[in-house]
Amino acid sequence: MNFLPLEPYQFHFPIYARIVASPDESKPEGVYRYDLPDTRGNQSEPAQYVPHDVSFTSRPGFAYRDIASSVKPPLSCRYVGSLLQQTCIARLSPISFEESKSFGQKIFFLLAEFPEGRQMVWLSPYYLRATKTFGFLADFRFKLQPGKTFSRKVQQLSLSLDSHFRDNSNFYVDRFQKLQQFLTRYASRLFPLQCSNGDELNVSLQLQGLPTRSLKPKVFLFGDGTSSNSQFLGVKEHGPLEPADENTLLCFIYKEPDRPLSHDLFRALRGDTFTTFPGMQKMFRFQLDRVHVQGVAVDGFSVSDVEGTVQRLVDARGSRLVVPIVLVPWNRHDGPEASDSYYRLKHLFLSNGLPSQFICSRTVEDPNALKWSVSNIGLGIFSKLGGQPWKIRPQNNRCLIIGVGQAHEFDRDHRITRHFAYSVLTDSSGLYTDLKILSREPSEPTYLKTLTHRLMDIFASYSAKGYDKFAIHATFSLRQQEMDAIRESIRAYTHDAEGGKEFVVLKFDDDSKYFGYDESANSMVPYEGSYIKLSKTEFLMWFEGLQKNRPNVRGKIGRPVHVEFRYPARDELSDDQMRGHVQDAVNLSGANWRGFNAKSLPISIYYAKLIADYFREFHRLGLDELNLENLTPWFL
Repeated sequence: MNFLPLEPYQFHFPIYARIVASPDESKPEGVYRYDLPDTRGNQSEPAQYVPHDVSFTSRPGFAYRDIASSVKPPLSCRYVGSLLQQTCIARLSPISFEESKSFGQKIFFLLAEFPEGRQMVWLSPYYLRATKTFGFLADFRFKLQPGKTFSRKVQQLSLSLDSHFRDNSNFYVDRFQKLQQFLTRYASRLFPLQCSNGDELNVSLQLQGLPTRSLKPKVFLFGDGTSSNSQFLGVKEHGPLEPADENTLLCFIYKEPDRPLSHDLFRALRGDTFTTFPGMQKMFRFQLDRVHVQGVAVDGFSVSDVEGTVQRLVDARGSRLVVPIVLVPWNRHDGPEASDSYYRLKHLFLSNGLPSQFICSRTVEDPNALKWSVSNIGLGIFSKLGGQPWKIRPQNNRCLIIGVGQAHEFDRDHRITRHFAYSVLTDSSGLYTDLKILSREPSEPTYLKTLTHRLMDIFASYSAKGYDKFAIHATFSLRQQEMDAIRESIRAYTHDAEGGKEFVVLKFDDDSKYFGYDESANSMVPYEGSYIKLSKTEFLMWFEGLQKNRPNVRGKIGRPVHVEFRYPARDELSDDQMRGHVQDAVNLSGANWRGFNAKSLPISIYYAKLIADYFREFHRLGLDELNLENLTPWFL
């Protein structure tokens, strides 16, 4: 783990403290407030913890105390962080380090500087509950220079791309080497830290080792009841879990000069062009013929250019589901103008009940790019047609996964003017069930109240459908107020309803401060499904990693994901119960229908992030609110 333990791992340190007389008493500047043992009572009885104002230097009215690091770990971390800060000021050049201006005690140390930005390693004091050890989390970070834009060179300096600007398969090794570079350059100048009582705190130069546990590999289920460890081969050999409805239509939309490209795309989807994709019929059992396909030329891709075509599709479709395949000359990431055009058109289609698929003409023009993307394009189209390519063998049966995300609308002063919450519903086998708007209100109290009641409605509705377990998956951006509303919805529902239901709330962060390395592997990448326990309710998990049957890394493997159980209370879930729910979370990372090698996050979280992006952009552009419930997964 990216944790450097202190030596000794437990210690004493001096503080100056006074008991807070009243909860309303303001905290003096330059002091901290923590609950500490009340030393005024009977020393033969366990001391009660009461609020104290704490300083690390003498102050009038504050009494000197010698305190063990185990008494209040957050205070101990604060003290260790202050020692590191003082040491940096005393021993290092000001240009070689900088303190974080955001929340948390992080100090960044300079490794190398470039016109695009600075390669740095940061340290942050931390208490590792799994080993009851104090120390420093340490990790690499590239900090972009103000005014510089994101580029392939920035990706290279961030270690995402290698020296040839390809996916960096040495991502883990390179990060590890940056930590070693930091230790070689700075460790002897920073450590040992000198405590004000004369004690010394040194740091281990070896990262903390932790026991690794492994989950079961994902098993995918297909149309004829067979299973496979590969989505692509499974669908190809056994067919999709559920075919798309025959009463559907694909409509290719393009500018007249791009008509030949639309034909190229059609032939690639039919399986005539590349051996890498056998075609929609052989792969998904969906026939591309005159009954299911038509083409329409438009003058351009503004809303006014396309809305006439959309209206004609709506008028003529009857009961058919229509999926537009839009061949555009830009990618939505090409810049603000392309991005705005994409979201305006996407909104136009959705407002008319049309889940669309956008494809950049440059992808079709490049045979190599089309060769490796056509299978994913086909998968996205098939899923939007209502087909189900595969599902996962679940750990928990009759379990509804509720992925909760949120978005906010801001005014010019960055104040929230509207709150949105929504949920992506799947079962534990990964089958997409629905998208529910949980709340959209300008007032926070009303927003939270509506959120609570809508969740209770979901619990009641799906309990009636036979579900007896509910796992709420929350993105790590969810605020404390929203987490409180989620817990309140569970408490209120379980109070009013019959017992026998199991509820858990898990929070996921795929960009956390935690990292880890497998030093037994040349790539230093852990196996997929590996996890370590950080505490009773916290896990660091590898949703992607080495494969048991393929131990070589062929591309960049992403960061581990921090998973935390936020409900119920710490001692109410057994290890087996928690393991079952994290197994389902890892399984759900394989239920992603956005691509055969799509991002490895549980779809409950990944889909919620995708939807948040759409909601945010629709509202940024002032577009009308949409009712997107009961529609095939349009966001893929």
